[in-house]
Parts: sequence; structure tokens; C-alpha cells
Amino acid sequence: MGVALEDDTAVERRIVAPGKAVEQRPRRRIVGGDRRQNVRHALPLYSAAIESGAFPADAERLKRVFAAQDGLLFVSPEYNGSVSPLLKNAIDWASRPTGDEGLVALVAYRGKAAAIMSASVSPFGGLRGLIHLRQILSTVQALVIPEQVLIPNAHAAFDESGALKDALPASLVDMTAMRLAKVAAALAS
Repeated sequence: MGVALEDDTAVERRIVAPGKAVEQRPRRRIVGGDRRQNVRHALPLYSAAIESGAFPADAERLKRVFAAQDGLLFVSPEYNGSVSPLLKNAIDWASRPTGDEGLVALVAYRGKAAAIMSASVSPFGGLRGLIHLRQILSTVQALVIPEQVLIPNAHAAFDESGALKDALPASLVDMTAMRLAKVAAALAS
């Protein structure tokens, strides 16, 4: 499961995905998908008032997509030393109980393996944001694997075709994705 963040600017971003770099044009949506699907979710900002009225259909769909996965891969840019507000909002909506679930059911995350990756124009590669993301995902009961990928100086890290120029980060992407798949399979069995 990969989660890409899109924002409505004309700036093109490159994010890291298992085994390759993927160029994204931001559009303020959460894009979740695995090899079989690519689903867009327009989510309102989380609010207890909205939740108590009618749980947003896109939030419920996103939660079902997350819940159906054995593992979750989160790839996020760093926003002012933290996670993207769009990603945090998506995590919050997917963590909320629906139907007959108890208040802390956390069915989208509990017992699932998760991996985290970031590409950033900063020399830190999004490290500060991944520290927060690891903490957030652990709080919602996801098992975040120790491996993580940071791509510093992302504006210069990719060639014209979108591939990483340096073999080391490319191999780390593959290694982390394989580790996620292995841990997710072990937890699911």
C-alpha cells in the first residue's frame, strides 16, 4: 500500500515508491493504492463535529483500503520539520471508529506493518518529518519497521526519467519495500 500526497500547486514533486521514483503533480488529495488499485480520496479536515454528523464517505473508503492491506507504505514530504498536514489528516480519519467498532479499534492500523520514506530538498532528506510520522503511526498501533528511506537534496537526486541517480538510495528503497513485504506477510499469517 502506498500513500501519495498531492497538492494543488504547479510544482512537480518526485516521491519514492518501491523500486522506482514516481513523479507526482500535487492535487490536494490522498492517493492510496497497491498493485491492483489507485484510489483518490478527498477528505475534509478532521473534526469531531463532522464525524458526529455523518462520517465522510471518502474517509470510510480510505479506512477500508487501509484495513484491507497487510502492510502500509507511507511516502511523505517534510513540511516545516514535520509530516504533511494532508497525511496527518488521512491518518486521523482512518483511525476513527465506524459502525460497531470500539473507540480504540484502530482496524486500519493495529497489527499491520508499516514503512516510511521521504524525499526532501533539504540535506536531511525529510528525517524530521519521518520521526513524527513514526511516532504517529506507532500511536495508532502500526508496527513501523526500523528501516526507512531518506532522499536528501531531492531536487537533484533524480534523473530526467525520474530514476534515482545514486544506486545507494535506490537499493534502500528496494530493501525497505522487501522488508515491509516480509514483515507484513509474517504478521498476516
